[in-house]
Amino acid sequence: MLFRLTKYFDDGNGANTSGCSVRTNNGQIVLTQTVLNGLFGNPPTDDAKKEIDILYRLNDQSDKALNKIRVKLYYYSSMSTVAPDLLQPTGQAGIGCIFKTQ
Repeated sequence: MLFRLTKYFDDGNGANTSGCSVRTNNGQIVLTQTVLNGLFGNPPTDDAKKEIDILYRLNDQSDKALNKIRVKLYYYSSMSTVAPDLLQPTGQAGIGCIFKTQ
């Protein structure tokens, strides 16, 4: 059976409502908009942490079953203010990534 893959990210709009800007068509988190939305405070403060649950569905063999992924987001104004333990490799791909928004 062939499925036309359709994605539904942030089902229920919970992440976006919290201030975490998630593109509902592909699940990407828009970091700049997330900071501007005030997720880390207004103004944002160093070492602010948020855990966000993103609910999603895929039109695949799961028949659009509801899934959840929890992401941890941290805010630091510069690399020099990042907590040292976060700069250590975790040994797991995709865990502990650092992204710059500007």
